[in-house]
Amino acid sequence: MPEEPLFQSASPPEVQIRINGREMSDQDKLDLISLSVDQTTQIPSMFTLELAGMGEDGSVLPWIERRSSSWHNHDSPLAIGDEVEIWLRYASTPSVAPLIQGEITGFEPEFVWNHTPSLLIRGYDRRHRLQRAKQIRTFLNQTDSAIATQIATAAKLNADVTDTKVEHEYVLQANQTDLEFLQERAKQIHYEVLVEHKTLIFRPVANAAPATVKLVWPTDLSEFHPRLSATRQVDQVLVKGWNSNQKLPVVEATGNRTSHTVIERALGDKFETAVECQNDRAISTSAVAAQVAAATYNRLTLSLIEAEGICLGNPDVRAGAVIDIGGVGKLFSGSYYVTAATHRCHAQTGYQTHFTVQRNAL
Repeated sequence: MPEEPLFQSASPPEVQIRINGREMSDQDKLDLISLSVDQTTQIPSMFTLELAGMGEDGSVLPWIERRSSSWHNHDSPLAIGDEVEIWLRYASTPSVAPLIQGEITGFEPEFVWNHTPSLLIRGYDRRHRLQRAKQIRTFLNQTDSAIATQIATAAKLNADVTDTKVEHEYVLQANQTDLEFLQERAKQIHYEVLVEHKTLIFRPVANAAPATVKLVWPTDLSEFHPRLSATRQVDQVLVKGWNSNQKLPVVEATGNRTSHTVIERALGDKFETAVECQNDRAISTSAVAAQVAAATYNRLTLSLIEAEGICLGNPDVRAGAVIDIGGVGKLFSGSYYVTAATHRCHAQTGYQTHFTVQRNAL
């Protein structure tokens, strides 16, 4: 997919950066070469700031080694763990929320003999706190939402969780990071793990939420590449387990041809009935089996149509949101769930948003 769209805004984008609650001054932003925010629903979202690495007093890497007392907006050099908030927008698409609120986790200077030194500042949203170490521990008689709340508290995060209702007698975190473990639990019930500022969100995948913005080709979209594929679609999901207390099998099924959309029925009529059978995990109750079956069916259905696109930079196109795509035909127009979005801003190319989306044709 080409890096540059076919159009650019006539006006420059507005950039707002706060570090430890203090806004970067216009003078400081003159050192800003480029910035990017990579959002995703699966791993910690990341930001990068590329800054000129030569200070007015001739010092190298003034942002992290400032020796003079005339630094415009900071009492001390930047450090690992500093809080960063980034807003990026064109005047026509104002944003009421930052693209990312995270913490600095690394510095990457670059020294090339024929170039001025530069500094890349890298950081992540607070999901990165959940992947610092692997653990082995057990959770007894708890719901997945209660487990998520417990992990959030341990990471010094607030918890915004949707009750999963089904209680598990025994859950093992088997040499996994907290994020790996929560992602595994979330996938099993078609939930997602996000972080907004200092709050961990554990909720059902929000593909049915209202759209935050409508993008129409070719007015708003420079590129859109949808793919409709029936290869991962099934008519039914069958989950099998074993209740060791009652010494009885556990079997639950979900999904059927009549519940599919018109598009899915049209695809399904061309092939034999497909059943996804799962018996690779410890399932001991019908309630758990029903959750897993419904989640697996919904996850596979959501991959019916997948797409990548590029639009003029828009902060409303963000991971975990729903956007409306128009002008691409009846089959491919409609609401899409954003799984990843990359917001890039550079002096030469302006502000662009690249995104990846899914749709179940509902």
